[in-house]
Amino acid sequence: MIPKSVRNILNDHKSDLEQLKSRIYDRDSIIKKLEQKVQKLQENNEKLLEKIMESRGNWKNEFPNEFPKQHAPTQNHRQPIATIKPTLFNLSDLQYLILLQQGKADSTFFAVSPTQLKLAYGLEKSERTIRNKLLELEYRGFINGTGARPKKYYLTKEGTELIDKQRRNSISFDI
Repeated sequence: MIPKSVRNILNDHKSDLEQLKSRIYDRDSIIKKLEQKVQKLQENNEKLLEKIMESRGNWKNEFPNEFPKQHAPTQNHRQPIATIKPTLFNLSDLQYLILLQQGKADSTFFAVSPTQLKLAYGLEKSERTIRNKLLELEYRGFINGTGARPKKYYLTKEGTELIDKQRRNSISFDI
């Protein structure tokens, strides 16, 4: 049998022990909940990756050592040998200035980046080519750039005057 003095000490610490047990139980339950959330996040991540891969069409071949199956050509199904795209004329300095004017890029608040120009007008030039041309125009004083990254460009007074001058000179009344 347990002596009375030990029993009193144990009874005094019984509430402390119960609190410690409840804390351990709470921590265990929190850990289980977190593990479930992590597992759910991993599943969502996998689903998202699958959707991204599906939308991009970058699925890997399930059988990498096999060649893809080739379908027998049918008589009704004709494929063109090549797709012909209309060629876009080379853009001159003036044309870049006109694109900036059409885009209303005439102040720092409406400045546009080379990427925005490319996407807005469907230019078949690389972003680097467009950026280099805009840098050249900036050096010549027809446009200004913002200091922020990505660098954006807008027309200056000189650029607007050049466009107006070219428009006036292009109109002739000779018959």
